[in-house]
Amino acid sequence: MGSGLTIGEAMSLDHELERAPVEVGERAGALDLSAIVAQLRSARQQWRALQGRPLELSGRELPSREALVAILADLRGALFPMRLGPPSLRQESEDFYVGHTLDSALHALIGQVRLELGALLRHHPAEAPVLHLPGSAEACGHSHQDQKHQAGQLLHGRHASTRNAV
Repeated sequence: MGSGLTIGEAMSLDHELERAPVEVGERAGALDLSAIVAQLRSARQQWRALQGRPLELSGRELPSREALVAILADLRGALFPMRLGPPSLRQESEDFYVGHTLDSALHALIGQVRLELGALLRHHPAEAPVLHLPGSAEACGHSHQDQKHQAGQLLHGRHASTRNAV
């Protein structure tokens, strides 16, 4: 098999390894994990300083890949509830599931959009996005400056269409 061990030798070695006591403290000390963690923290702090990101603990600043995956799974379930929804779903509770799932997924999506807008506004304030939301500044004939203000309001959760969305 290329490694030079027979199947019997590999099984014997595997059995010996299972019986060998493992001292987690010894392994952690040999790797000097505290120094590694300190170096990684220093690298993160330097990167955050270069990016103009706050150093205080303020929570997540960028959208989460896992959150977006969960949002898409919820939207698939809402669109195709009896096929992609939960296995315990019954037709008599299908409408409730669809409504609840859409409400949850859309609010989570708005949260992720706020994170992205916040990052965009921090790094490119002169290039604030033009929003095409119901009742947006463009639809009402407002200026680009008004649209920047609207983006800031959306970022901070003060946009009427996001509070009433579903």
